[in-house]
Amino acid sequence: MIRLHFYGSCRGITGSQYILETPKSRVMLDCGMYQGNDDVQRRMNRTFHVPPSELDAVILSHAHVDHSGMVPYLVKQGFRGRVWSHHGTKDLCDILLSDAGHLQEEEAAYENRQRVKRKQSPMVPLYTAADAQRALDYFYPIGYGKWHEVTSDVRVCFQNAGHILGSSLVMVEVKLGKVWRRIVFTGDLGHNDQALLHGPDIIRETDWLIMESTYGARNQPERSGRLERLAELVNQVVERNGVILIPAFAVGRTQDVLWVLRGLIEAGKIPALPITLDSPMAIAASKLFRQYPDQLRPEVQSAFTGKGSPLEFPGVHFARSVADSMALNDMDGPRIIISASGMC
Repeated sequence: MIRLHFYGSCRGITGSQYILETPKSRVMLDCGMYQGNDDVQRRMNRTFHVPPSELDAVILSHAHVDHSGMVPYLVKQGFRGRVWSHHGTKDLCDILLSDAGHLQEEEAAYENRQRVKRKQSPMVPLYTAADAQRALDYFYPIGYGKWHEVTSDVRVCFQNAGHILGSSLVMVEVKLGKVWRRIVFTGDLGHNDQALLHGPDIIRETDWLIMESTYGARNQPERSGRLERLAELVNQVVERNGVILIPAFAVGRTQDVLWVLRGLIEAGKIPALPITLDSPMAIAASKLFRQYPDQLRPEVQSAFTGKGSPLEFPGVHFARSVADSMALNDMDGPRIIISASGMC
């Protein structure tokens, strides 16, 4: 018998966690962090529904923290199996999980200053940046399109999900007697009309499907219309000598925005404004795109020349320090600032 338990991302869009139980194995699909109300977040993120030491493996669909952010805490609590992921997912987790650990440390330090005043016991961070680095030792990265034995009765194959670098449609097969039964877990899906990445692969058959539904039945507007609207808004602000501030997720959205702005400038639809990327995490993630050309659309691949990157074009500046970020306050418009929003 196969049992599938839904422990997260059921009534919301964070904390993706599922447990697959087979006659011989327990495998976690995604190990995401709940993000939201501080008190609820702390409570939700400190409890696993299965003792970590009893899990045989973890399989990650992609690196965003709401799908991978609890791996360091899982290891800290006793997990000693493999964390199966795509190579790109591990590379991004190296950035994202360390940052998440650093934020946990900062949150605990702030909270403890308040607790000292109230004479309360100190708060221990969920995990630290050092814990995150230790957790990476348990990652077992693989590529797309090949089956791998996870346990004696579970095997996995990744296909491209087209969401971010390394994102995977997870095909899991469970052996029942002499028959393999298939479960497809989509994780987060991209679409075919994206700026940088290929759209998702097509899965032709499965016995069970677990699929994200973030946008429900809503149809996405045509990309050409969105670009025209963006150009219109940018030009309106330029006429007022203003500053365009674009909040964007550090991994995925920021890189899309840079590529789109480059295209609008080259097409003459907006002026060649100074563009500042104010997010060290986004800067680090952007550099990984060169390592995975097979996931990029042909026109993006062809834009990689020499040692450069299509995301580093004339007029783009990276704010790498607090001083760089603070200096933006004294700069006049018109200009564009891309800054990370509150979820990565």
